Amino acid sequence: MSSAFDRLLRGINLERKRTMLLIPLAKSFKELLAEESPKLVCRDGTKYVVDKEDLKRLRAIVPEPDVAILHLPIYIRPAPDLGDGFYRIVGASEDSKAARVLTRVVFNLLGIAPRTYLYAYEVQRLKRTIASLVFVMY
Repeated sequence: MSSAFDRLLRGINLERKRTMLLIPLAKSFKELLAEESPKLVCRDGTKYVVDKEDLKRLRAIVPEPDVAILHLPIYIRPAPDLGDGFYRIVGASEDSKAARVLTRVVFNLLGIAPRTYLYAYEVQRLKRTIASLVFVMY
């Protein structure tokens, strides 16, 4: 019984590693705005095309000084320590200017007061608003 369980765990870990290869590397918002056809490069080398409309929506709410600081995409991870249906913005817990800008942008998009977590429905709203710039990492 344990050998079957071990194989299952190895399979799950293999799939998790493969999935992580498909997550794009961060790029500055300023660079993405300057590109004719904005793209992000994934860890496995493939290109991920960013929707220009998503960039325009985001640009409308980001003040000029924050454009150079913000890096995209926005990574969101489940927060099992808070319970089912809770998520955290990756990097938002750090005490840096970039983390504060990221948190402010996300909560401005949602139209709610900033806090340390997101509910599942808020993640869905964020994905509907700027779908090509939000990645949920499981």
